[in-house]
Amino acid sequence: MNRWMIFLFLILGCSRSQPEIALKDLSGNTYRFSDFKGKVVLVDFWAVWCPPCRMSIPELIRIYERYHDQGLVVIGVSLDRDLNEVRRFIKQYDIPYLILLGNEAVVKKFEIRSIPNLYLFDKNGEVVAHRIGYSAEGMAEIDRKIREIIERE
Repeated sequence: MNRWMIFLFLILGCSRSQPEIALKDLSGNTYRFSDFKGKVVLVDFWAVWCPPCRMSIPELIRIYERYHDQGLVVIGVSLDRDLNEVRRFIKQYDIPYLILLGNEAVVKKFEIRSIPNLYLFDKNGEVVAHRIGYSAEGMAEIDRKIREIIERE
């Protein structure tokens, strides 16, 4: 992890490892981050009303499809309040990865101030990349990091 990334985490007060958080999906099933121990996990904090989030979804689907069979877990954490709107959005975009419902606790724990907000965790639960906002270059960097982790292990 480069010095700027470490500096960012120190400033934000965010730990370098996966916090233990429990969130529900749209069916009411509870998932904990510890459920994905030993996996490479990409977490995307997003909302239906967010234009950059909408732009990033097709890229996240491509990443999911490219690496899912190699052990990547992609989790979208919706910060929306209207669950019907989230359901429609998932159906419209045919999102294949797990969508969980964010809450105030997870927003505070990850110190989410803007979205989209992506965290990439390695198999040890350590943060290896963090991106705020959307850009094609940023998504390419996330893709590169995932490939590096998967090829290394």
